[in-house]
Amino acid sequence: MLVFTQLKNVPTRSWPSSRAIGAMDIISTAPFFYREGERMELQIEYLTLTELKPYEKNAKLHSPEQVEQIKKSIVEFGMNDPIAIWKDNIIIEGHGRLMACKELGVDTVPVIRLDHLTDEQRRAYCLIHNKLTMNTDFDLDLLSGELEEIINIDMTDFGFTLDD
Repeated sequence: MLVFTQLKNVPTRSWPSSRAIGAMDIISTAPFFYREGERMELQIEYLTLTELKPYEKNAKLHSPEQVEQIKKSIVEFGMNDPIAIWKDNIIIEGHGRLMACKELGVDTVPVIRLDHLTDEQRRAYCLIHNKLTMNTDFDLDLLSGELEEIINIDMTDFGFTLDD
């Protein structure tokens, strides 16, 4: 049985804003969870797109329309979701973000390494990560209220309709 405990009040580190960031600099380190007594630390790095290798057996489909939505999200809000990679910089999850960044002409993206996973775990997590986002829907009353409060961002760019 796996037991995860979220750490609270743990400080994070980041580089001073006056320091230039290089492609291989670690931007922050924050303890995140314990897994079966093992402390896991996620470190955000920046790699060039040419260093990343899409997983050849990635089963998740990304339509041109979805890639456009991802691009608009990145332009509007920034690249706030690091691409997860495994040994040899193989992408575990984030293929759509990679496609969007390529089309936007971005050369460097944030990544997190998940090298602690076995090959079987990596394959499973690749599928599970994408499937879990599809296993739920919105609370329509709360969604409607939130959409009414968003005035200056065109939410139809991201797949929301006036009926939502």
